[in-house]
Amino acid sequence: MKKIEKRIINRKTLWILFFIILFSSISIFLLFIPYLETKVISKGGTSDIRYNLSSDNPYKVFPVEFPWRSHSQKIILNVTVTEGNISLYILDTNAIENFISGQPYIPYLEINNSTGCARNIQISPPAYGPRYILIYAENNACFTIELRVSYLNYTSSYGFFFLGIAVILFFYYVYQRYIWTIHSKVEEEKMFQIVK
Repeated sequence: MKKIEKRIINRKTLWILFFIILFSSISIFLLFIPYLETKVISKGGTSDIRYNLSSDNPYKVFPVEFPWRSHSQKIILNVTVTEGNISLYILDTNAIENFISGQPYIPYLEINNSTGCARNIQISPPAYGPRYILIYAENNACFTIELRVSYLNYTSSYGFFFLGIAVILFFYYVYQRYIWTIHSKVEEEKMFQIVK
């Protein structure tokens, strides 16, 4: 009977150890190995996504945001102007507030009086939080824009979830070993008393 109990406990222990190792490995992969993520902000090339700028509405803003652990950040931009000239700026939060209020600002990128542009812009050092792509026209202008952002990111929330399961299983394993050790000692003391 004692051998059967020991076998059951050993099998249970092996399964718990297997799942601890499995969930720990999954969490390490999710927390420390990045994956490429691309988000489309604006699709270009179709006539229903044309933007018109005029003296009443001289600019259009496209917000772009990068997650807190992302790196190798890239903005892929393709602007086609069908009428007039535009100026393109990439600004942070402070700079866009200064631009709108007419105060001096420092853009991350500035392209003036363009009839179109196609750029892959590498953001270095990595920027966290919002960035804004502002397209401005002094006179009437009509344009289409294809805008995508690309970056390497980590799935931290899933990684912490699997790490939490691994920690719970580890403490359950320690608890089971402790109970099994106490049970074994009690059985040995009973056997010792029977022998006496």
